[in-house]
Amino acid sequence: MYKHPGKEKIDMSSKQIKNSCFYTWADNSYADFMLSILNSLEPRVIEPGHYISIERQNVMELIFIKKGKVEVGYLRRSKKKTNLVSKYKKEDSTIRMLMSIRQGNCVGVEMIFDINSKFYYKTSTETVDCFVIRKLNWKKMVVKNFHELDCPKDICRILFSFKRRMLFNYMKNIFFPIQNEKNKSQKNY
Repeated sequence: MYKHPGKEKIDMSSKQIKNSCFYTWADNSYADFMLSILNSLEPRVIEPGHYISIERQNVMELIFIKKGKVEVGYLRRSKKKTNLVSKYKKEDSTIRMLMSIRQGNCVGVEMIFDINSKFYYKTSTETVDCFVIRKLNWKKMVVKNFHELDCPKDICRILFSFKRRMLFNYMKNIFFPIQNEKNKSQKNY
């Protein structure tokens, strides 16, 4: 069970995610929501070696990777201390990239939940072709859909289902693997 401070509990079990209801294009509310997402997408090319997001920084875009890959990692801090106040030397800290996110996946899921980035995201040695939704456009889109639908409960259910699926994939494929490696590494470093 995952609980974000001040938020409702979300059951992260695979069984519940797989058995939850999914919408189809035949559902008008879902189709309208998905079309508004598609209309909000902006094409972008990100140069190799560019930091997309930095640990503890506000995430401003949700990025859907069309071509290329994005590396994900964390800042590994040294246990060497410079003085009695226990500050770490900057030069003894390194960014350790642990995994790559490839085409067909997205980066910046933290934006949907309005939380800061947990990791470093950097384009690899190749250019990344992608589509992005800016945070401001995401919020406008959600509010617009909420007010324009005949049944606001529909958009709430659709948005909850969308967010739950995004959170599940993020936790399973990015957060837990990197956090586990980070914990192991910091014990041994």
